[in-house]
Amino acid sequence: MGLTAVVDAFANHLTATLPPPAPAAGGTQPTGGADLPAVAISILSAEQPLPALGRTPASLMTGALRVDTSLDLTDPVLHLPGEDVGLLSPDRRLVHLPHGSVVRADGVGDQPFAAGDLLVRLGPITFTPVAGPPAGPTQVQVDPQEGTLRFGDPLPASGTLALGYFVGAWEVRTERHQGEVAVEVYAASSAATADLSASVDDALTRVPIPVGTGLRRVEPLGLGPVTVALFGLGLPATTRSRVLRYRFSFERTDPVISTAGGPIRRVEVAGTIDATPDPAVTEAFTVTD
Repeated sequence: MGLTAVVDAFANHLTATLPPPAPAAGGTQPTGGADLPAVAISILSAEQPLPALGRTPASLMTGALRVDTSLDLTDPVLHLPGEDVGLLSPDRRLVHLPHGSVVRADGVGDQPFAAGDLLVRLGPITFTPVAGPPAGPTQVQVDPQEGTLRFGDPLPASGTLALGYFVGAWEVRTERHQGEVAVEVYAASSAATADLSASVDDALTRVPIPVGTGLRRVEPLGLGPVTVALFGLGLPATTRSRVLRYRFSFERTDPVISTAGGPIRRVEVAGTIDATPDPAVTEAFTVTD
């Protein structure tokens, strides 16, 4: 996401904080009277502190991370760079979850699994997870260690299988930016522009910014005059604008699931047997599930 995430963080905070009716806020300048009032956000300068830390995954996290995905039953294959991994058995009764083993919502990988721990839905049918073999067409047997789902009846040749489950381990990647941002305020009159700019300044400097936005620090740097808007064709002649400048620090942590890829079905290992007098003699091993 990069700096786009910073613009979105400012826009989301302003949209949630400004008094109603909240103006449109984002990275786009208004182009007509219907767009007013508006707040346009742009990054004037930015840098990444500690880039060696800000671009690499952090330590392994454990617990329960929700994953929502789906399986196209017409093409039940995980397409990876240079490799295709089948997720549905030939008899169409066994599905391998793309992220491998799963846990319950409380982070425990033991049975029993309830509806809140696992979502398996095909059209109007929501399957009930069970520990043993499915006793009916609406039950699904979950093996949390193997990360598999076993169905009583073969899955159809088409349709979409909706899946929701929890993985128990993942990495996190931290993205950090700091720099200067310009917040351009547009309204239909000088008074309205002054009022809106005051509300924007209050929202960014006086109202506590939730940690979830990623914005860690916002400090005022400059406040321009209310002036005739020069940007955007089609704006009414009375449109006025004002630019506010701030210094910001931004930090966002995203989960990274690096263990995806589906099940290992067959691994071939070739190596040299040290005990053999002739080092050129090799022996191949085949490991199957």
